[in-house]
Amino acid sequence: IVGAARKGTVPDHIKVKESSDFQWRIYVENPISVYADVSYSSQSKQNQGKITIKGANLKIDGEIRFTGSTVGEPNLDWHIDSFNPHRIGVLDFPKPGYYDITLNIVPDNEKSVDFQWLFLSEN
Repeated sequence: IVGAARKGTVPDHIKVKESSDFQWRIYVENPISVYADVSYSSQSKQNQGKITIKGANLKIDGEIRFTGSTVGEPNLDWHIDSFNPHRIGVLDFPKPGYYDITLNIVPDNEKSVDFQWLFLSEN
């Protein structure tokens, strides 16, 4: 885990250099459909990486997209990589219970992906 940097403008994140899986176990109280959003920074302009989320016997796929950067201080050539949320898809949980969620990130061969968070929400 890489700690926050540049006076907090770069958040805590995980630098993903090769195909990596992240897993969580969640409890769902009622049947529900949720959006799966992932926040990351990618400086690969090729858009060749992939994100896959598995849960509740479903699999949703997305591409890793270039997120760009912002200028923190123009006189110091201080650029801050942007961390943007991306909606990957919808997961349907058909009944109450525990569910295992797996997030797989496969970065571009030449650039890492800085993963910040996975968020499941109703809207």
